[in-house]
Amino acid sequence: MSKQLTLNARMVLFSAQQEAARRSHAEITPEHIYIALLGETEGVADYVLARLGVNVEALTKAADQMAGEGESVEHDLPLSLSASRERPLTTEASGVLDLADAAAKSLYESYIGTEHLLVALTRLEDSPISAALTKAGAGEAALLAEISLLQNAQDPTDLETHGGGDSPIIRMATQILQEALKEQVVEVHIEPREGDVRVAHLAWGSFSEATTVPKHFLLPLVARYRSMINSPAAPGTTGAITVAYGGRGYELLLSERSTPYGEALVMRVLPRPLPETCPDGDGAQQNFSPVTSQRMAAPVGVSPIADVLSQHALRGRDIIGIEQLTRAEIMLILDVAARLKANKYDVTQTQFAQGQTLALLFEKPSLRTRVTFEAGMTQLGGHAIYLEGRLGVRETVPDVARNLDRWIDGIMARTFAHQTVLDLAEYASIPVINGLSDREHPCQALADFQTLGERKGRLAGLKMTYVGDGNNVAHSLMLLAAKVGVDFTIACPKGYEPDEALWQVALGCAAETGATLTITDNVTEGVRDADAVYTDVWTSMGQEEETAERLKIFAPFQVNAELVALAKPDALVMHCLPAHRGEEITADVLEGPQSVVFDQAENRLHAQKAVMSLVL
Repeated sequence: MSKQLTLNARMVLFSAQQEAARRSHAEITPEHIYIALLGETEGVADYVLARLGVNVEALTKAADQMAGEGESVEHDLPLSLSASRERPLTTEASGVLDLADAAAKSLYESYIGTEHLLVALTRLEDSPISAALTKAGAGEAALLAEISLLQNAQDPTDLETHGGGDSPIIRMATQILQEALKEQVVEVHIEPREGDVRVAHLAWGSFSEATTVPKHFLLPLVARYRSMINSPAAPGTTGAITVAYGGRGYELLLSERSTPYGEALVMRVLPRPLPETCPDGDGAQQNFSPVTSQRMAAPVGVSPIADVLSQHALRGRDIIGIEQLTRAEIMLILDVAARLKANKYDVTQTQFAQGQTLALLFEKPSLRTRVTFEAGMTQLGGHAIYLEGRLGVRETVPDVARNLDRWIDGIMARTFAHQTVLDLAEYASIPVINGLSDREHPCQALADFQTLGERKGRLAGLKMTYVGDGNNVAHSLMLLAAKVGVDFTIACPKGYEPDEALWQVALGCAAETGATLTITDNVTEGVRDADAVYTDVWTSMGQEEETAERLKIFAPFQVNAELVALAKPDALVMHCLPAHRGEEITADVLEGPQSVVFDQAENRLHAQKAVMSLVL
């Protein structure tokens, strides 16, 4: 036999020989191997069956009937007696060994063990053995998951000096981290899919698939990374791993989320200085502080965001809306946003707005827009001045623009009328950023697509369905979707469609990227198979007199559990906030596991920091 077997696996085949002899069978069949496996008590197979709570005695009785009785031969008769020859394997039994070999290789093992023989039996097509094991709770998936968990045994934090140990799971987990750090990624995504597990890297604003691993490695990989956690969990994270690699220290912030195919894991990579008391390369584990500092610090080596100041494609430009941005400019903003988020405590960013001042003009009150722009300017080394009031009342908008132009470096305006933003841009030579107008909400859309890309690992080819009023948010979303190749459907009542002129612009962009744009008043069809379901309030500020009428008209367009169930099982639920629970969205959906509304809110900070870094 050319295949390499462990001692216990060889003993199982020896017992199968005896079983065939006892039954006076001329050949060894899969049933004989099955009975021998169930009687084996020293190998991994027995331990795995016990872990799964399988009733081995009941399986043995059923297996005895499957094998059939032959002529009476003494139970303990050695192989050398009676027939005095080694019984050959049937074609089916040889197939079991081939399947066991494949199972061992899929688990990155060099030898076939009893556990691999057990997995092989579950892979027999139309076999009563496979059916019996599956019914008992020991089907292929359950066995592979349990076996993989047994491979997880060590706890290295130095990815070079420890090298990962002998366990395949440890080697795999270590290799994933090493490749990520080597490529200087900002995030590692381990995402289960229907047939496998996808390992993807987020670097320079885009995702790339690093590798795929068999589905049965999901649980042990997640367990492996959980076991490595050596820092308490920060808000929104499971915990942190601190490692040394390439002469540098790194902190990996772990967060988990549930998907229809299992737990997904995201590791955000943050450079951290190595402690002076434990120099790199001495072979010892690094003793990092268990508390993540909230203070900015100099990066280790070259900063991953050092090139931002040399990006001039948008320098001095107005950000009036998504309508005026090209696909390349949008992707640049998303790339910088992703890197700023991943390097939130890199002091390099304080140069991006150093000594600059941004005026924040608010005609409408705001939580997210004000806080994220003010905090963003502070983090970029600049300063923001908040000004509230209706523009054009005390003095004209052109006069406001020309005054601010003499004093400061940029204007962010959150207005009622889009024309106000246009007037500010026309009369001020400094950059003007649209923080919201009745035509567009570009900063919100940029944050939303940053969130969509983070969660899905890509943008092109996804489907987003917007449910509700064809308002400013819908305008920016449909334009951005069309420009980056995301299929976009808006489900809205008749008479509440998006602006026709902007719709035509979006259709033109979609023709270039291959995106599909759809307007429908059939909300169930619109949501079907969506990757993201997005909604907004039915009555925007300035439309309060229409509230009662809108509540009646939009009632069938509420995003609730029944509607979300029509989308893909892993669809995201999105809302720009603030939300009116019980109106456009139910509380259970807004607070449910598919909701990413607070990720969207968080990304307002990073997307707007990217905009300011690139235009100021």
